Amino acid sequence: MSNKKKFITNSGDYKKYRLVYPDSILDIIKKHIRKFDNALDVATGSGQLAIKLSEIFEEVDAVDYSQAQLDNAYLCDNIEYALASAEDLPFSNKSFDLVSIAQALHWVDRNMFFSEVKRLLKKEGVFLIVLYDLPKFNNKVDRLIEDFCFHTMKDYWGFDRKELLSHYIDYDIPFELQERYTISDVKQYSKDDLIGLMKSWSVVSNFIDYNLYCPVDRIKDDIYSAWKGEEKYMDALINIHLLIYK
Repeated sequence: MSNKKKFITNSGDYKKYRLVYPDSILDIIKKHIRKFDNALDVATGSGQLAIKLSEIFEEVDAVDYSQAQLDNAYLCDNIEYALASAEDLPFSNKSFDLVSIAQALHWVDRNMFFSEVKRLLKKEGVFLIVLYDLPKFNNKVDRLIEDFCFHTMKDYWGFDRKELLSHYIDYDIPFELQERYTISDVKQYSKDDLIGLMKSWSVVSNFIDYNLYCPVDRIKDDIYSAWKGEEKYMDALINIHLLIYK
């Protein structure tokens, strides 16, 4: 099964546990955009970025490979969702002031996708790449998450995580880089929220396909033990990276 198809099986959890983007993202976008008529969010998932873009753009188109993801997407009067792949986008040339892709560039055929972005952007349009790091709780919980990602899951990602971890700093992206930004957001998680987030990762579905058990269940007790005291919720710091191109 392809990595794209992994999102079909856990789309409800994806929406429930994934990051909701802060308003500060919009402040950054406004610095680089002249017109706010049309935006396109590619590989939108359940619309986490699209719903935020809808606050400043007149119309937002949002596409995803998975109908299950779209069935769980955030609804808004000025968002139009469509089933489509990043490599073959069903829109006319020079249609958008902004084309974005959030936490998904590693899933697409980049050469084909970049060609589509060039075709679809208006003359003064902006290409936005968004990605974010693992949540940071405290030393004990963080170590468990990192060991899980970089050791238990290392053979199941389906892409080179080094590029993601470097925030594409050494990757050849055929657009002119305007600026890089890193903003921090704080999100509250319960222990079960963290377990749910980890189970929503496509890499976990990959692991289950090969091993027929859920690896998150194997570290659930360790996470519970490492949780800070008896607190129901803990704050997690999440660094969000924005790459602005023209």
